[in-house]
Amino acid sequence: MTPRNLPSCSVRAILALCLISLGGGCACFLPASDTSTPSKPVLLYSLYYNAEGENRYPVDGVYSEVVKELGKDFEVRAHREPLNPKTLADVNLVLIANANEQAVPGHPPPPHVSDADIKALTRFVQHGGGLIVMQNQENHNVEVEAMNRLLARFGIQTTNLYTDAKLIAIPREAPVLGGLRWAYIIGNSIRIDPLHPAKPRAIVTNDLNQKPLRGARNEPGILLATAEPGQGRLAVVTDSGWLINAALNGEEAGVVVIKEHDNREIIRRLTRWAARLPTP
Repeated sequence: MTPRNLPSCSVRAILALCLISLGGGCACFLPASDTSTPSKPVLLYSLYYNAEGENRYPVDGVYSEVVKELGKDFEVRAHREPLNPKTLADVNLVLIANANEQAVPGHPPPPHVSDADIKALTRFVQHGGGLIVMQNQENHNVEVEAMNRLLARFGIQTTNLYTDAKLIAIPREAPVLGGLRWAYIIGNSIRIDPLHPAKPRAIVTNDLNQKPLRGARNEPGILLATAEPGQGRLAVVTDSGWLINAALNGEEAGVVVIKEHDNREIIRRLTRWAARLPTP
């Protein structure tokens, strides 16, 4: 039985199975409950670069709400398998959140982006795939150096300069996300090479006049960038906490509460853009 032909079942039941499946390194498929609808593009939430035991953004935990949101447009999968031509064969969009640098005590070290990964993911994007990479704050075991080797293929680099939690009013003229309000829950910064052939560009640049709600860090730089190499699309986001359940629901996240925001619409537009689906 293929993933696209799985029987109808509740999201709650599927999420419960994820914890067991991911612990064994197996794939977890999160299909839409209505199997009569047309097949959806596949979004793979890759946990390959996340350390075993870290469990910071699990699909059955703090990312369960965003998984449900993404399931409206995509067949969502999550697994720890390596990213290679076989595992990417029928995938339209890959999401990587907070790749880890160090091992969790009692567990093996996490994989870092390798030359083979760079080759596979670069080819995947250049041939029409979408890739979203989300970074994080410094005390969240985020890996930067190896991931930057991949991002360099697209004229993008992330830095260890941080901005604390704030509500960001994205300018109306910004591509893709213009006019939306982003509840940003601490992250690093991006540099781009504007002359790179992958055509990287800033989508959200930190407005220093919009002050953090808590904390003093407010670094100049880019907080969200995109590139369009070949036939595919890449987005790099400097925060992973903005999609946790508490943030989406206007509850306390990262020691702040931001009630009024458009985070659900931002991830909807960003994933649809990256997968080349129609966007507003």
